[in-house]
Amino acid sequence: MCPAQKATLEGGAYDLHVHSVFSGDSLLRPETIVKVAMKRGLEGIAVTDHETVEGGLRARRLAAKGLSIIVGYETRIQKRDIICLFVEEITRASDMEELHERTKEKGGITILAHPYRMFAPTIGIEKVEVDAIEVFNSRLSLVRNRKGEELARRLNKPRVAGSDAHVASEIGRAYTVLDGNCEPREAILLGLTRPFGSPSPLWVRPASLLSRTVAVTSRIFGREWP
Repeated sequence: MCPAQKATLEGGAYDLHVHSVFSGDSLLRPETIVKVAMKRGLEGIAVTDHETVEGGLRARRLAAKGLSIIVGYETRIQKRDIICLFVEEITRASDMEELHERTKEKGGITILAHPYRMFAPTIGIEKVEVDAIEVFNSRLSLVRNRKGEELARRLNKPRVAGSDAHVASEIGRAYTVLDGNCEPREAILLGLTRPFGSPSPLWVRPASLLSRTVAVTSRIFGREWP
């Protein structure tokens, strides 16, 4: 339990949005994620690959004592990106409300990722059913992140941050401090969070494109990837 009267908002830093090679557009192997996260003093990492939990499961098996691995994934539904955390399988849903309810039934939570990314729909955004909102994503501009912050405050939703890392230098650029008296899931749901972050350099996107090219080429020639 996490008694409100004991909440301190003093706790460990968690990067809640990291991609491994299983996303198909990341250069990060699970063992690299674990190593870099430990080196940077993070208490936890959420591995959120596109439509798969394999990266998170592998990272959890590799993690050393002192590093918490949250298994999850990122999915696109109704043209919006949703991060599902604390789940070990993909949930198929026809709309965002169904995704939220089915994820909740499995003990997971849903986060609206980078709500104001380029080309993301904004009509109806205030009616999106999620548990929390990503208010800082290192791959977004400060202006777009600020809009996400304003949205979370208007809707009174818990605020989280994640780097959206696809290369090692991005891990930990954005992170969420979760109240140390709570389990991570409970801290997020109760809004006992503090988001922090800094922007990633512009060269990280070409690196993701390179990774996607390598992955596709490897599959064409029948080579193992990752």
